[in-house]
Amino acid sequence: MGRSPLLPLVIFVVCGLFDGVLGLVARAPQGVIAGEWFALLPVLALWLVFGGLLWAGYALLWWLCFARDRRQALRARLAETTPSLWRERRSYESRRVSANVLAALSSLALFVSASVYAAANLIENRHGSMLIASAIVGAQLVIAGGCVLWALIVRRVLLGAFQLVVQRLRMPTLVSAPMVLGVILTVVAVVIAIAVRRHAETLVAIDASAIALSAGALLGLVVAHAVAAPARPLPLFLVALGVLALLWFGLQSPVARSFASNQTLVAKYVLAELRDASDFDKDGTPWFPGGEDCAPFDARRHPFALEKSRNGIDENCDGVDDFARELVAPSRHTKPMRTIAPQPNLVLITIDATRADHMGFMGYKRRPTTPHLDALANKSSIFTAAFSQDSGTGPSLWSLMTGRTPFQVKLSSAKRFPFVISPDETLLAEALRRGGYQTSAILCGSVFAKPHWNIRRGFTQYAEVCGKEVNKVSALTATEAIHSLQKLRADRPFFFWVHLLAPHHPYRDHAELNFGSKPIDRYDEEIHAADAAIGRILKAVGDLPSARPTYIAITADHGENFNEHGSAQHARTLYREVTHVPLVIAGPEVKARKVTAPVASSDLYPTFLELAGLTIPERSTMESQFNVLFGAPADKSRLVFQENSFSRPRRHVKAVVSDRRHLLFDTSNHVLEMYDWRNDPQERVNLYGNGEAEEHRLRQALLLFLTTTTLPPELKK
Repeated sequence: MGRSPLLPLVIFVVCGLFDGVLGLVARAPQGVIAGEWFALLPVLALWLVFGGLLWAGYALLWWLCFARDRRQALRARLAETTPSLWRERRSYESRRVSANVLAALSSLALFVSASVYAAANLIENRHGSMLIASAIVGAQLVIAGGCVLWALIVRRVLLGAFQLVVQRLRMPTLVSAPMVLGVILTVVAVVIAIAVRRHAETLVAIDASAIALSAGALLGLVVAHAVAAPARPLPLFLVALGVLALLWFGLQSPVARSFASNQTLVAKYVLAELRDASDFDKDGTPWFPGGEDCAPFDARRHPFALEKSRNGIDENCDGVDDFARELVAPSRHTKPMRTIAPQPNLVLITIDATRADHMGFMGYKRRPTTPHLDALANKSSIFTAAFSQDSGTGPSLWSLMTGRTPFQVKLSSAKRFPFVISPDETLLAEALRRGGYQTSAILCGSVFAKPHWNIRRGFTQYAEVCGKEVNKVSALTATEAIHSLQKLRADRPFFFWVHLLAPHHPYRDHAELNFGSKPIDRYDEEIHAADAAIGRILKAVGDLPSARPTYIAITADHGENFNEHGSAQHARTLYREVTHVPLVIAGPEVKARKVTAPVASSDLYPTFLELAGLTIPERSTMESQFNVLFGAPADKSRLVFQENSFSRPRRHVKAVVSDRRHLLFDTSNHVLEMYDWRNDPQERVNLYGNGEAEEHRLRQALLLFLTTTTLPPELKK
């Protein structure tokens, strides 16, 4: 059988199919969107582009490093090594090779494990992609040096041990090459598996799957290039033309473009690089693959430029030299319908990673997840269209505590996560404390223990209570919260904040519930446990000896993803499943009803200030729901803005929610999506490009929103 000159490309075809099919498999539980099967073609083309460049670079390096006769000799040696070792598997040469391989693979296992550990600590304690990347490279150089020393020591010890076994114990069969290599691979696999298991979330954060697949492709290329026949120019040229044509036409489909950008492991990086390379005028809008930049050599003009009315230049290429700024209503802090005297107690309970559609009072019928919250909801205002401003705990909560979207907030430092909030911002606890309130926070989650995160400003008591506890965190948080509540003075109003970690991943089993063994079953069990803790806290609040009215708000920092869009649980996108959150507000004379108009979870900032009779800072861009609580009609024209900048690879996404539509704008990849979030709650059918009037209105609103938000320099790359 002859050797194929295109064998290396076969490796990349296989890897490309694996990358695309893996993305489709991740979508399978929710159903593959029409057109996503077609996306396999451009994904395959992206892999062939990646493979072609890698192959060309490797072939050039091979050519430069080895003269022709040395290349031929090396090929012959590689081809004969394995059969030779098998024939002479009990010889000294076999033992020497076994010792070399064992030393190398044990060193590899040590390198991988130590690198994962170093990356985990850097990601947890530092932020900024350049800082993390440079620190990881430095750490790996040190680790590599240690691993080389380790390999030399292991090799010397093994050669001595093999010699002892053969000469003294007369057991040569124990050191035959196949047996030793089998043991080596097993041990290495176990060590790496342990490292992966212990740092699974870190590996997701650094996109380790993409790294592993790329490394596998490179290894396959090395082997294939060593045994393949020399490639001829004409077939390669024809293959290149076919790949480019497939890439161009395949990526004309918005569904295929979105799939390649978001659902793949490696192809998304290749596409991002190609798009960046096609941004000829460096205005942030690429020309490839769909001609998005209507003026590719004029940085003043692109579809996402802010139009300057009647200046003779159509900046956003919509054919009109005008911009309807009135389409975006400013934040309205309306005069309260009433005053509340004496100043009321305010209780805020936030639940981590909680989807609105898994709450009983929101219509979840599969199982009784929230009996205590359902009872509270019967006498509360339920905001059925509440959306968080981000899908991660940090930005969502600093948004809630400042009354602005995450990057409207002025951040004085973004070198490590979570970011330091500028002294110029007035946090909710600070405003309430100045207004005469006692302020206390009982929180569960390691992020709250970070000493540099000054979200604690304004709290007289601030405690992260879970520490290293991993079981029954909801019950523990409730117990600590009740103890703290009982210490509050009855003669002064209080603001009391509790954050429950459950049902955050990993989802723990609650055997007494027996909802099932799948992740989503355990997730519901965790919600039930959080609900039980909330029931205890609500009872303790009701038992307090206070004559003051008490208002209670319960919401979530974000939702949770179960393969609706990618595999990450949250903090990577802005789709409905990770930003549609429960919001319930209860208190004296609060209208018991369902409010269906869109609101922001961070509306709690101005709402709590108005309940307390305090002035809302002008910097706040959220809208108080004070009047709505007491029966005023909700604003159905309200637009809720969102932003996220924590995906891997780094991708910045902005979004706006209206009464029926959800427009998402991936500003890094210039992918626009619009969904009917009410009738298509899983956001499967992209309506963008259908020419709806609402599409134009939301797009204009989002462009204006972009002018109000600024990313820290550490996040831009």
